[in-house]
Amino acid sequence: MEQPVTLAATLTDPAVALPGTLFRARVEHAYRAALYVREKGSGGRAVVAIEDVGGQPGGILVRGVMDLGKVAAEGREVVVDLSAAVAWSPRLPATARSLAHRGLHVAQPEAAGDPFARAAAPRINALRLGLLSGDAQVARTAALALIGLGIGLTPSGDDFLVGLLAGLEATDNGMREALAAVIGREAPGRTTTFGAALLHHACRGEFSQRLHDVLIATARHDRAALRHAIDRAMAYGATSGADTLAGLFLALDVAPARVTRRKLAA
Repeated sequence: MEQPVTLAATLTDPAVALPGTLFRARVEHAYRAALYVREKGSGGRAVVAIEDVGGQPGGILVRGVMDLGKVAAEGREVVVDLSAAVAWSPRLPATARSLAHRGLHVAQPEAAGDPFARAAAPRINALRLGLLSGDAQVARTAALALIGLGIGLTPSGDDFLVGLLAGLEATDNGMREALAAVIGREAPGRTTTFGAALLHHACRGEFSQRLHDVLIATARHDRAALRHAIDRAMAYGATSGADTLAGLFLALDVAPARVTRRKLAA
């Protein structure tokens, strides 16, 4: 019988594992930068990633490994030693939330032009219109149509919605709560296990460190830092980073119109 693979953690979401403990799990999907695992005992899903990935909701970062896929194949048990790990919160920091009530214009990265973009376009347009008009029903219907859209462990539609929810929270958009409620309720029956887990975190206001960095740089109007943060976010996964940023920038893009309407109504 194979012995468990032992890894040493540097950072952890305390909702998954506390510093100073041992985390035991079985690998369900193995990639170079991350292992998608199921915890022994609770059965909860988590992500074990290399340090370069940055903090992840429901995640643990480990040191001294360049290719996790070569270290722990699918089906292998892993034990993560958190004796030297520090806790990190996936909740948006105050600086990232300072985009609320501010007119914004953020240059968006170009769309990938892939099959997802073509299939998603009418749904995204409907979502934009719902957000701009304040029509919660239109926005909810469009958001639900994006859950599970695409292929992969976390479909592109799920990644898009994660970015959208981050942007809505950062800009204090009043429609966020309603969208989060319906997405959180419907995701388990519409997408993959790990896609649903990702959306569960986003609906709770929990996002990756790379998204934090994009929002912080935007709030500070730091163009160099924003360019670097966008490049890092885009580099995550085959299309996950780009899809997440597309959702984020949609939420930021509709913010000025909502701010204008608030001022006119005041």
